[in-house]
Amino acid sequence: MSFSDDDRGVAPLIGFIMLFGFFVIALAGYQATIVPQQNAEVEFNHYQVAQDDMTEIRTAIIDARTTGEPRSTTFKLGVEYPSRIITLNPPPATGRLATGEQRDLTIEDQDGGERSFTTFAGVTDEDEVYTQLLTYTPFYNEFRGGAPIRLEYSTIYKNFNETEAGGGIVVQNDNQLLVDAKENGTNEATIAPLQGNYSETGIQRVSLEVEPGIQQSKEFEDINVTVPTKLDQSTWEEILAPDLPPEKVDVDEEAEELTIVLDGVWVINYAPVGVDGTPPSGERGSGGGDGDGDDEATEINPASPNDIRLVASERVHSQNEWTATFNNTANTTNFTEARVSFYSGEASEVEDIYQTDAGVRDSFPWDIGDDFESLDPAIKIEGNGTETKLTIEFDEVKNTDEFFVITFILETDEQATYFIGDDPEDSPGNGQGGGPE
Repeated sequence: MSFSDDDRGVAPLIGFIMLFGFFVIALAGYQATIVPQQNAEVEFNHYQVAQDDMTEIRTAIIDARTTGEPRSTTFKLGVEYPSRIITLNPPPATGRLATGEQRDLTIEDQDGGERSFTTFAGVTDEDEVYTQLLTYTPFYNEFRGGAPIRLEYSTIYKNFNETEAGGGIVVQNDNQLLVDAKENGTNEATIAPLQGNYSETGIQRVSLEVEPGIQQSKEFEDINVTVPTKLDQSTWEEILAPDLPPEKVDVDEEAEELTIVLDGVWVINYAPVGVDGTPPSGERGSGGGDGDGDDEATEINPASPNDIRLVASERVHSQNEWTATFNNTANTTNFTEARVSFYSGEASEVEDIYQTDAGVRDSFPWDIGDDFESLDPAIKIEGNGTETKLTIEFDEVKNTDEFFVITFILETDEQATYFIGDDPEDSPGNGQGGGPE
């Protein structure tokens, strides 16, 4: 027998080649189907995180506007895939978080007369009156449902019309803060523009600082307010339905503008928030120049609720009274009305409210929980960092751990709410004045 006739190793070799071929085919199939599916799941999970992070940004912006204090939050831009031993991953999936172009905000009378945001104290130039939309755009390799996530005036939504797959608009939250129409009370619209040039791209978790600007309120009658938007008519009608009928909502989808028609008397709250910097009109309490037009004159640095802080409070032992010390960092103002909405103990009446150094008044008592009552004469709150101590008397105070909630109306018609206890640091809300309610 010759070596050329010896085929004893052929069958095992053929078997090995066939098994190796099957392995290569299986590996290729795994790489082509399973790996993309797993990576799509990783991207999908990150997209859920991105939605939560955008909600945190929304919360930070609202907190900064209402408390007058800067807020900080973070956002995870992208994601890396799990390491693989044999198969390969594409590059990490990145994303971009950025503010858009500056778009004007306008206000006008329904009869065509001009109005201007420069009538608000602190706003000296129309160029300062603009807003920018905040958008997160993911760049996923596999997940096709990652529509841009956008924040507009406290409304977060995903616009799938901006993706290849399409699919309409999905609103993430339903508690809009743009308009608040009340059956009993003053209607309010809150214009809180986002201002600042911010852009970050990558996979890392980035920080975002928001700083409150001025906060001013003015009363108008029969006006139209126009703001930029990337939402359509039907979506805005649905969002604003609890407060405005469809005929009072008009979206120019070509111009990307929303106009809300506000009939009757409305209070417009203007409170810009800066992204990674102070808004052009200045920081909270900084003020600005006088307004123009035919509206009433405004002070350069008028007091607003967030300028008047509760810095100390204590129960006067052996007496049914409390003292509360306020610091006003703006100009002198007056508390014109007051209301105690809640008392944690057994007190049922407010016997008196007065400047501690000025003595008692004769316009009381009031029942706790009643509507606002006039302070006649008004209580002066000196400005420029001056501290003013007030005494609040009740019909019955028993324990040191009691607390109460009191709201004052300023001469600007803004409201400031304080939670007062034996130590303001331990009281709910940290004893800080709120914005207009």
